[in-house]
Amino acid sequence: MIDDRGQLIGNMYVYNSNGPKDWRYDNKEDELVELKLLAGDYQVLGNKIGQSYTELVKSLKAQKHFLYKKGSTVYCEIDGYWYNFNIKDDKITSIKVQRDC
Repeated sequence: MIDDRGQLIGNMYVYNSNGPKDWRYDNKEDELVELKLLAGDYQVLGNKIGQSYTELVKSLKAQKHFLYKKGSTVYCEIDGYWYNFNIKDDKITSIKVQRDC
């Protein structure tokens, strides 16, 4: 994904049962497989790149989402999707949303 200034902000992968040759802009059957944000001011579950670890945990707990931390990643599972927040120097550096297969 590229923002309007041409900066790479992440990657998005979608699944379409008809395959890429039949993909259309107005297709309503695409399913999100993975979204990874690396930059930008976009929010996932009310959290964004650059936000502090403390704010992230407070936000997810306030929304009553189950979360756990392993290494430098905070994990949260909601409705068949895993949300992974990578932390470095107490700040979110990337956010990944991935379908639970």
